This record gives sequence, C-alpha cells and structure tokens, in this order.
Amino acid sequence: MSNPLPSPSSLLDGLDALEKQLTAFEAGRLTQRFQKTSADGHSIVAVADGLGRLFSLNLDPALVAGSTAAALGPQVRDVINAALAAAQTSTAAAITTAAAGFAFPGLPAQGKAVPDYSAFPATVSTLTSAILTANPCNTSAVFTCVSGPVTAVVNAHRQIVTLTYASLPDSVDHLETSTIAAVNCAIDKGTDRKDDSSGAGQTIVDRANGLQGLVVYAGGQLLIDDRVAIVPVGGVGFGRIANAGTGQTNIGVEADTGDILSRGPVIVRDRGRVHGAIRTASTLQLGSNTQITGPVTQNAVVVLPDLLVNIGFTGTPKPAVSLEPNTQGSAGPDYYAGITVKTGSTLTLTASGVYRCNNFDIEPGATVILKASAGPIYIYVRDTFIFHGTINDFAGGFPNLFIGYFGSGAIVLESPFRGTIVSPNASMRLATVGPVGHAGAFHGGKDVEVSPDTRVLHQPFAVPYENLPGLIPPPPSRAALFGFEDLSGWTSAQGTLTWVLTPTTQGTFSLQVSGIKGKTEIVSPVFATDGISAPTKKVRVDLWISKNQPKPTAVGQYQLVVNVPSAGVSNVLVGSVPLTPLPRDAWSTLELTMTTAVANALTTAHPDASLKIVLDVTSGSGPYFLDNLRFA
Repeated sequence: MSNPLPSPSSLLDGLDALEKQLTAFEAGRLTQRFQKTSADGHSIVAVADGLGRLFSLNLDPALVAGSTAAALGPQVRDVINAALAAAQTSTAAAITTAAAGFAFPGLPAQGKAVPDYSAFPATVSTLTSAILTANPCNTSAVFTCVSGPVTAVVNAHRQIVTLTYASLPDSVDHLETSTIAAVNCAIDKGTDRKDDSSGAGQTIVDRANGLQGLVVYAGGQLLIDDRVAIVPVGGVGFGRIANAGTGQTNIGVEADTGDILSRGPVIVRDRGRVHGAIRTASTLQLGSNTQITGPVTQNAVVVLPDLLVNIGFTGTPKPAVSLEPNTQGSAGPDYYAGITVKTGSTLTLTASGVYRCNNFDIEPGATVILKASAGPIYIYVRDTFIFHGTINDFAGGFPNLFIGYFGSGAIVLESPFRGTIVSPNASMRLATVGPVGHAGAFHGGKDVEVSPDTRVLHQPFAVPYENLPGLIPPPPSRAALFGFEDLSGWTSAQGTLTWVLTPTTQGTFSLQVSGIKGKTEIVSPVFATDGISAPTKKVRVDLWISKNQPKPTAVGQYQLVVNVPSAGVSNVLVGSVPLTPLPRDAWSTLELTMTTAVANALTTAHPDASLKIVLDVTSGSGPYFLDNLRFA
C-alpha cells in the first residue's frame, strides 16, 4: 500500500538546508576566473567569474584612441561573451557534479529509486514538464542596462546581444568601469526575474559576493526613514537592502525599497512600499496601507555576508595634507597623517591607487577631484571621518572611489556622496541632501540610517571587497577551522573542496572532497597552537567514504602531515590509516598517535602550524567528506 506525500510543512527544514547548499556552491564558484583576450592577445582582456558575471575588463588606451564608438562596442562584446561562455560551461559541469551531493529529506537523491508515495511519479512528471516548458533560457526576452556612456543588452542565456558606446570618454578607466556596471546589471536583470520565480529563494545572498548587489547594508539596525527611495543601477525600479544584525529593519512612512533581507525583525510603517520580497530570520510587522509586491518569508534561514573588511596602517605617515580656505593642492597615493580640505579649497588626488590617512575632513564648499585614469582610488581612513563637501571625477564620470573608514565614531554624509563607502566598525547616516540624493553603495557594520526624503541610487563598486588592495583577511577561528565550519583557508591543488550541510558529525558544515584524480592533499591555513591540548597525543578526524569505488578492494589510505617550522617540525608524517576495511556511505573516526616531538609542537605556543590531510585513493572515487578534526 502506497504512502501519502509528506506535508509541505515537513519539508521546510529541508528546503532551508538545500538553500544553504546552493549558497555554498555559489560561494565556491565565485572565486573561479575565466579570461579571454582579443586576437592580438592584449588590446581587450575580459575576465568572468564562476557565477557568469564580468569580473574585470582592461582596454588598451591605444585601441580606444584609434577606434570609433560604433566600432569598439562589438569588439569588446565578443571578448566579454567568450569569457562569459567559458565561465558558464565550467559552472554547468560543476553543477552536475555538485547535484549528486544535494540532499532533500523525504525525497530521493539524484538517480535514486522513486519512493512509494501516492501519485509521486505522476506529480514528478507533471512538474518536470512544467519546469522545462517555462525554462527561462527559452525566452526571447532581452534585458537592458545603461551606465554612463554604455548600453548593454543581454539575452536569456546571459550573453551580450549588443554593447553600445554613446561616446568614448577621455578616461579609459571610466569606460571600463561603466562597461562592467552595465553588463553585470543586465545579467542580473536576466537572472533574477520576478516572472520566473516566486522570489523567495532568490533573496539568499552568498557570503562572498552578495555585498555588491546591495545598495544599503547594515550590521545592527537598518532605518529607512520616511519618504526614502532606494533605487537600483540605471535608476529604474527599486534596490535591494539587507541587515545582517539582530536589530530591526524599519521601513518608514511612504518609503520605497526593493527586496529586503534581514536577520532581525522587519517593520514596514504606514504606506511603506516594498517592491519585491521580504525574507527575515525573525518576524514582519506591517502598518496600515502598506504594499509588498513579492513573497514574505518569516523565521527563515537568511544567509548574509559579514562585512569583514580590515586594512593595515603600518609605517610612519607623511605630514598631513591640509588646505586652508580658498586654496588648491594635490596629493598622490601614500600614507598621510591627515587630509583636510577647508571651505572653498580644491584638492586633486593625482593618480589611481591607495591613499591612507589617520583623519579625513572635507568641509562645506570644499572639493576633492579624482584623477583615476588607471583604476580606482581607495581612501582608507583610520580614526575620524568628516564629509561636508564634494568629490568629483576629473573626467566627469561617476567617481571610481572606495572609502573605507575603520574608526568607531559615527559618520554622517552631510552632503551628496558619490562612490562606495564602508564602515565596518561604525554606524553611518546618510543625511537629507535635497533632490540630488546619494549615489553608490553604503555598507556599515553597525547601524545604518537613511534620513527622510532622501534618494539613494545604487552604483556598485567594480572590485569585490575580497580583492581590495591592502586587505587583511580575517583568520578563521581554530574551532571553525578544525570543525570545517569555515573553508576560507583550506585548499587543494588536486581536488574540489565544497562546503556542505550534509552529511555532518558536528556543527553545521562538513568538507566535501570531490573531483578525485588520485592522491589528493587538503592543506589547512597557518594557525597558532596556543591552547591546543593533546594529553594522549591523539589526533582524530571523521571521514565519510563513498560507496563509489572503482577498486572496492583497494580503496587507499588516509595520512596526516604536520608542519610547525618554528618548533623544528617540518612536514612530519604522523601516520596512515587504511580505508579499504571501513564502511561505505558512513562516517568512520580515524585516529593517529603523534610522536612526542609533534605533540609538543602542537601544544606549545607557536604561530605557524599547519596540517595536510592526504587521501591517497583511486582516481574517480568519492566524494569523500571530512568533519570534526580534534586532538585528545
């Protein structure tokens, strides 16, 4: 006798788990790079990431100078399309492999037998037919975005149909940046379509790249005050906002925004309008006459990136650059004690690059001019940040500007700001500045407020935050490292490492090792040993061995190598465990005993330890899963 189908409510946890798996997969693809060049190998260089977006574009100034706007667009389009196609081909293959590891409780895994649920085969057949019929890649629709002089039109296959330059500006950098913005905007429109999806699943933001898709981001509470409008690239529609903190996300009276993602509770006040979906890990409270055009998901899994941006201020700074009222001056990339531009004065930053300063103060009526012909200008501020003036691009385009403020004092943008500004340790307020509003991206690690009657236009920064010059990446905690909860440092030159939710033996995630081509080494980042205890000199790890074994009578072996150079331990093999006798599709705990020298090195304070896990197994076997490495 057949069983009834499971209730929808019983599948909610599985859906959330599957969303996390997909998010982890996307995070892994984000770091992949696919480069294509023009026929001469240098005039046009386009790089796409593994998610099928344009990562970077370099145009030879000589090519731009010798071309017309009408001729250059098709040339650039073809090179970008080649890079996008390479990324899409690689990702399609990776999806096929990754799908084998996806699990959905209550339903069969890929390729498994259909369960004995009543009407299950008929339901699957009907649903599959409907999905294929509505395949968004079969549509003839195209998606258009404009950025500066660039218009990009992308089809449903995420390929550029036309790339048009209205003019060729003097700044090649401006042309490159505008091209990236227009292309990625059109790709995003063609990817995140309201008519293709309910929208609930589309609002998950991956940890690495999601910040670039957010107009405003907060890490405490997010206040969108009365009559604020959050607008996306191109100025048509409404932009996405997010709050990674546990404080409220409060949308004011008659305010307009796009999708909302919030770990904290969401409040939409009277006549507030959300032109998209709301997804919150808490609850939603609505005032009167509100409008929500997309689906609402409460008590949901919300995966948001953390604003882990940190810059070092080492060395001795040069004397402060300080312009008295109604004077002019200039400065090049360097580390300064301070930058102050007083009323009526103009400071020209003469070149692309990194400007560090302890204090940054632009007073009312003061102007900073950016000559950023060779790439972005980065301004890193250590202690205090005051903005009352104006920042303009020398060539007249949108400023190719990133400001990172690393102090803890609250900052207020008292005049119209254009560029990207990040304040990981401080609250941020966008003041009311009249009809012109603010433009760029505004990401704070604490509270963020957009004051009443303010328009905020999104202009994403072209460089992902993880590629910022001078960035000091945060080390994973040792517990997260050994528990495989943070894979940012684990690497393998031979296999593919993926962050997965199931199977696990502790915590939330385990490490999947796939794409096995024989002996595979999985190497940890360097970690400090202070506080490690191993009284019995044991080191253990949990390993899942797949039943996919081309040579089931000779699976191979597990090995562990320890490296602590400051303790005189250099790539010492702790031991080996044969894998053939162990169960398949199940966890086994592998235990090795360290020598006294290795145990002492790992339990005495040293700053430079690392581990190498070796799976000396048959090519084509797996995947394998690792979890819960620990000492005893």
